Amino acid sequence: MGHWTLVTALTTVFIVMYIAEIVTKKTKARVPSLLVVSIIFLAGYWSGLFPRDILDVAFVNQMRQIMLLFVLINIGTMFDIKEIRQEWRTVVVILAAVGGIVALVTPLGSALFGNQMALAAVPPLTGGGMATIIMSDQAAAMGLPEIAMLATLIFVFQGFFGFPLTSYFLRREGRTLIESFRRDKALRAQSSAGESAGTKAARKTVNDLVPAKYKTYTYYLTKLGILACIVYFINLYTGKYFSDTILQIAIGIIGVMCGFLEKEPLKKAESMGILQLCLTASFMRNFANSTPQQLFGLIVPIFGFLVLGSIAIAIASILFGKLMKFSVNMSMAVGLNCFLGFPFNYIICNEAISATAETEEEREYLNGILMPKMIISGIVAVSIVSTIVAGMFVGMM
Repeated sequence: MGHWTLVTALTTVFIVMYIAEIVTKKTKARVPSLLVVSIIFLAGYWSGLFPRDILDVAFVNQMRQIMLLFVLINIGTMFDIKEIRQEWRTVVVILAAVGGIVALVTPLGSALFGNQMALAAVPPLTGGGMATIIMSDQAAAMGLPEIAMLATLIFVFQGFFGFPLTSYFLRREGRTLIESFRRDKALRAQSSAGESAGTKAARKTVNDLVPAKYKTYTYYLTKLGILACIVYFINLYTGKYFSDTILQIAIGIIGVMCGFLEKEPLKKAESMGILQLCLTASFMRNFANSTPQQLFGLIVPIFGFLVLGSIAIAIASILFGKLMKFSVNMSMAVGLNCFLGFPFNYIICNEAISATAETEEEREYLNGILMPKMIISGIVAVSIVSTIVAGMFVGMM
């Protein structure tokens, strides 16, 4: 064990993460990178090749704590009120999908697999790594390592349901839209008019008063630190009356609305790379003390919850999609963002557009209809609502 130092452990983590990225790119995201990382870490742990504390030695778990101070505030800044107002029908459908998962999977999952498993499984099913972290952390703190592993594995495997299904429904919707587009000249004229529509000048904010040369990475990190301190003091003086998760997201939203923060400050601070890598790698801590027997014992619950989640998405998305005048294909593609999130929804949408459109004009037409719906539904479900659901469910465990 003596050869495992900070540099060797951290480099090993980097190598594993890079191998996973290569596999994902080679398979065009059909094999999720997190699945590859999970397989390598499980093999490493079980064979004794990796020490059980490799993530502590590599300081990945410590970096994760830094990421958690800021990431939810950063997520809040992605909440663009104008964009969501324009795509309000999409928001209704994706919220219905999340609501369907909560309403159907919670009681049925509890009856089939037990209350603790259902409570830990539902937030990851609604999408997002942060929801998974919140639930797995709570389960680990309660001395329930198998429940923590369940939450992580649901997040790992949901892509196997989400990727092919979303691709199928997007391609069908794309073909329908293109057939109409080719028949109807008025649609083509409307598409061109929509692209040339004028945009209003953005209102000036506090950020605009700061010269660009002073907007360094410390500028953005300092602002995030100030908002993190505000969250800390609110929790301190209210006795943690508010959910930490919901409060941090709300502070991020308010920060952008009042002009104190810009969108995605962590990206502008050029801090997302190493922090995101450490956050993703930190999922593997739930496997450190696992055994093959524990993993195989979770196979039925994992796929049981994923099937229930898929059924819930289908029922809720199609029902509310009809009310919003969406086709079945579009409704399903939007609802399945619970199993995707960015950049996977972006990649799959681009592939569907490329497979359907024959000209640049057709491509632009499809992109203008499909892409905003996919991106907005991913932001709403994966980045925002799933963490709010996790914030509520964590208190019920």
